[in-house]
Amino acid sequence: MKIRVMGTKEECELAQEYYKEFVYNNEQVQSYSISDLYANRGNSNLYRVYIDINYKIISEPAGGSNGRLRIK
Repeated sequence: MKIRVMGTKEECELAQEYYKEFVYNNEQVQSYSISDLYANRGNSNLYRVYIDINYKIISEPAGGSNGRLRIK
């Protein structure tokens, strides 16, 4: 899952902390990365941060929900 957060510097820093705690406390997360802050082009008041989260995925058993994947 790829997430892009845009907001003020303080909002983006809060988002970084939120997602760090979220993935640390979540057994379903296989791996993750959280980028540094990047200033938005053309607007010095806004920043962005990128979050990539890979979840542990398992297949439904035969006869389950039509072969769909679900998060463990």
